[in-house]
Amino acid sequence: MAKRRPQKLRRPMTREMLLPIAASIARHRSIKYHMACHQLASGSGSPTVFAQLFEAVYGAYFVHVATLGRTGLDVFREAEKELRECYTRAKAEGRFDKAPESMVAIQKVLLLRDEQFRTVPSHIIDTAEERFLRYVKSDGDDSPIAPDPKC
Repeated sequence: MAKRRPQKLRRPMTREMLLPIAASIARHRSIKYHMACHQLASGSGSPTVFAQLFEAVYGAYFVHVATLGRTGLDVFREAEKELRECYTRAKAEGRFDKAPESMVAIQKVLLLRDEQFRTVPSHIIDTAEERFLRYVKSDGDDSPIAPDPKC
């Protein structure tokens, strides 16, 4: 007889969970991500800067999938590609002071993330952050972003 996994107890939805996150929290997170982008662009990167930018890209991706589905993912794939290439180069050279040649996709994702913080219910943001943490803990090198079906 197969064992049944215990079901997760779901929290009842509260009014706060249906509203976007507090403006002060959204502003703090947004500033953190934009500062990380600025540091990388200005040649002051670090492993922490990359971690923050991956957190922003993957968090935005998870929210996008939860709210809009698996369409329009190219900007996330491109931002991830820019970050991975830059991080790989920085690790190989032992220096985190080189910015990617183009940070357009990363900047677009940060603007999407800002919009998500302003408009998406907090329970969706929270679930996306939980998914990001599970991804980080999984030690997987595979991208959590759905592959392009055309490839």
